Amino acid sequence: MEKKLTLKELRKKRKETQEAAAKGVGINRAIYSHYENGIRVPNVIVAKRIAEYFKVRVEDIFLQQVIQYATTKSQHKGGGGASSVSL
Repeated sequence: MEKKLTLKELRKKRKETQEAAAKGVGINRAIYSHYENGIRVPNVIVAKRIAEYFKVRVEDIFLQQVIQYATTKSQHKGGGGASSVSL
């Protein structure tokens, strides 16, 4: 199994600031920072734009984040049901 990519690694590889990456994707820098730091998970449209910008697959960047987000949300709700995730 290959290592999943992170937004920060992809951005650093391009020698870009968060501001430049956010502008390239077409989103606010603060929102981009939240995605990069795992505070938020982008909806599927934004995730696709980010993946296209960095020329990788969506699942290469976000699959692990979505799983962690869904698990955490499910645990906070009592863990019984399926959790709705935007990606």
